Amino acid sequence: MKYKYKITEGDQTTEKDGMSLKRLIKGLDPKKTFIVEYVNKKGNNQKKVITNGKHSDYNSTILNPVG
Repeated sequence: MKYKYKITEGDQTTEKDGMSLKRLIKGLDPKKTFIVEYVNKKGNNQKKVITNGKHSDYNSTILNPVG
C-alpha cells in the first residue's frame, strides 16, 4: 500500500493502509466523524476531518466552538 493512515474516532485510534484518501473514506461509516492523519507524497503531515463521507482540513474546521 502507498500510505499509512491513522484514524481517530472518539478515543479509539486505528491504523490502516490505503492507496488514497478517497478510497479510505469509502470504507468508513458515513454517519460518523473521524480524524485522519497521514503523510502525503511530498512528505508533509496532513490532518483531515471526515464528516458525512466528506473531508475537510483539520485547521479550517472548528470542532468545539467557544460560545
